[in-house]
Amino acid sequence: MPAVFKDSHLHIKSTNFDAGWLFGELVGKALGLLNGGDWNRVRNIFAPPFHQAKVVNFLPVMERRVQQCLQELHENPKIHRNGTLILKPADDLRLVSFWVLCDILYGDMSPEMEAQLLEIVEIREKVWAGVTAGGLARLSIGRFLPTPTKHALRTFRVMWAGFNRQAADRARSLFDGLPPICDFFSAVDSGKLSEHEMLDTMDEILFANLDVTIGSLSWVLVFLAAHTDVQTDLRREIVENKSRASPAVWDEYISQSSTLLMACLLESARLRPIASFSGAQSPPSDRQVDQYVIPAGTNVTVDIHALNNDDQAWGDDRYQFNPRRFLQAKNPSEFRYRLWRFGFGPRQCLGKYLADLFLKTLLSHILENYSIQMKDSSQRSMDDFKGNSNAWINLAAEDVVWVKITNSE
Repeated sequence: MPAVFKDSHLHIKSTNFDAGWLFGELVGKALGLLNGGDWNRVRNIFAPPFHQAKVVNFLPVMERRVQQCLQELHENPKIHRNGTLILKPADDLRLVSFWVLCDILYGDMSPEMEAQLLEIVEIREKVWAGVTAGGLARLSIGRFLPTPTKHALRTFRVMWAGFNRQAADRARSLFDGLPPICDFFSAVDSGKLSEHEMLDTMDEILFANLDVTIGSLSWVLVFLAAHTDVQTDLRREIVENKSRASPAVWDEYISQSSTLLMACLLESARLRPIASFSGAQSPPSDRQVDQYVIPAGTNVTVDIHALNNDDQAWGDDRYQFNPRRFLQAKNPSEFRYRLWRFGFGPRQCLGKYLADLFLKTLLSHILENYSIQMKDSSQRSMDDFKGNSNAWINLAAEDVVWVKITNSE
């Protein structure tokens, strides 16, 4: 662990993480909860579609689904008024990344598959509400009681297993280039992966990471709506690259990490990380951080706010939205261990490159077609912005006004 972690940035925990029996039943065999050889084995099966060099191949899928979702929003009479949309991004854009991931994992889906998935999402949300509510969901006795949540869990698992198997069978019969779900089931059928591990990891990818991605999007839209100068510069950068003749130029731009577009995502995630603390991890051997020795096996969490916000390395304006700080850095790795976003080390989020590509694709489409502003124009400082106190991660709860950009503008 790097020496840059010092003082309050590391917190030692003496107890193991335990979210209760219901959480374990729902996603207990997901990749993110496995360790050692099991983690390596499952990761090797799920990693190939998410490699940095491969995710750019999914850009056409993202573009198509993003355009479809934005068109549906624009035509929705509940939020559309004469070329203006008033949205709560965390609510109204919540399923965009879900549909993109489904298109990637399952191939081009039929309307019947989408309808079935929406039904599964609704049931799964009931189970997750039981997880976050605590109570019997944390106590082992809860597994023996005939509660509505336990019934919803059983229904979800049956539907989830059936949907994935049918999706794999359909993909094999329709597509020449098989989507990842076929590879995952091939690993199950060959004994390299248990069906439980496969289904729980698919759950983790599609449902848990759904909230994480939309949390990032909700905050960057709020910050850009409040800082119209940055928004104007970013729109100019997007339009200039979009107007170039070669599609390859756009693909290169949207994939780069040295753009204002990427810097806005990084700065938003710095100021409003998805959580206050990281999940507990334990080093396999003794580690020295400054003058402290962390014994092997000690559970360690990162105080994300102390790292992302309070560290004086961010400068005197560290509590202000200034994405250009990432463009002005002398060394691209200057903030490598000062910014917690997808985690550190080998257990970083598997889909981080895909998530960034999706966020940049959606954000560029929004700013190319709309100017955005806060519903309350007096809101500008970080302390003014409200989060959703009922969510399990950090979601923005602000209204953002989108105004359609006409050709004359």
